[in-house]
Amino acid sequence: MPYITSIEPRAMARWELQGRLESARENVIEVLEARFEVVPQSIVEVINDIDDLSVLKSFFRKGITITSLSEFWDFINSIRSESEQL
Repeated sequence: MPYITSIEPRAMARWELQGRLESARENVIEVLEARFEVVPQSIVEVINDIDDLSVLKSFFRKGITITSLSEFWDFINSIRSESEQL
């Protein structure tokens, strides 16, 4: 039976979270590309800077229902202002 140090489970959990974050980011960008073809680099950069799965999930849901990229940008700004108030 392989020996697992106490560091390995923590590292594995961190890697798993990083993988989930990366997948969530890719999903948001993919849904925006599917709907609007070209996604501005500024939006991609904001998405790639997010390290909160719940925020990325809300971006994904909004990406499905919005009617324009400017509406998505407004949503990003509303999320940013909410987080600054916390």
